[in-house]
Amino acid sequence: MGTYYAIQYSDAKRQNYQSAIDSLLAAFNQSLSTYISNSIISQVNQAQAQQEVTVDDFFTLVFQYAQHINQETNGAFDPTVMPLVNAWGFGFQKRDNPPDTSTIDSLKNMIGLNHFFLEEKENGKTVITKDVKGSALDFSAIAKGYAVDLVARLLKDKGSQHFMVDIGGEVKTFGRNSKGQVWTIGIDQPLDSIKERRLEHAVYVDHQAVASSGNYRNFYIKDGIKYAHTINPQTGYPELSRLLGVSIFAPTCLEADAYATACMVMGLEKAKQFVKNKAGVEAILIYANEQNELESVVTSGVKLKE
Repeated sequence: MGTYYAIQYSDAKRQNYQSAIDSLLAAFNQSLSTYISNSIISQVNQAQAQQEVTVDDFFTLVFQYAQHINQETNGAFDPTVMPLVNAWGFGFQKRDNPPDTSTIDSLKNMIGLNHFFLEEKENGKTVITKDVKGSALDFSAIAKGYAVDLVARLLKDKGSQHFMVDIGGEVKTFGRNSKGQVWTIGIDQPLDSIKERRLEHAVYVDHQAVASSGNYRNFYIKDGIKYAHTINPQTGYPELSRLLGVSIFAPTCLEADAYATACMVMGLEKAKQFVKNKAGVEAILIYANEQNELESVVTSGVKLKE
């Protein structure tokens, strides 16, 4: 996944589950990692139009959830945005020059989940096809969260009653920490400079998941213009708004991961409305006010540590 994992858990028998966790993540990545050239998702992305690719349960579940969240967010969450992400230099094809208008217009013809078709065959296998060569999927804004959920489920199945799973900053907690207290995580200030960045909020995370998204870590500046990695799939351009960072709290990390990305695309006002109307979801929205000072919208269900 191109990032770290950090897992803390208690176990009455003091068993080490790293081997089981690594095996789970290896199988998961072989399905959904764009870093692996022969993974299932890489095969889909490299396929010709109408070419069938057999997919597994990991891929099927994530694809179906992606379809649901795409509709729920009116297209703000769109895992087919990968060709545009690459064109802007934020995917596996790194570059620091923005694409021209004609390139963006051409690539927008490849964007949309309507180009992909999941089908269960009579032999029980599930296959996916696409109708446009070059259309590609990138589940990085949902799969990492799902991986957190899977590791959490593994620990529960092993009998662990207390754990925190963290994969690249996406987190799920259960039970209590080693001090018998509710797990606490920190939310960074969304500042461009790592030297300037410090903690904006400390938050209790009690039997729930949290995922964050922001434009402050993955960007480049060209001719005085900042280009950030959150690409609006409808416009084809990086989404520039006052909203700088989003942390979503939800029952599953899969949901939290996807909704955090969707809210960044929506911008501040639409994100506030979306979270308000979404049962079971809480949020911290960090934005720049008119004086370019940081402010936060913290929904009522978020428990800040004083």
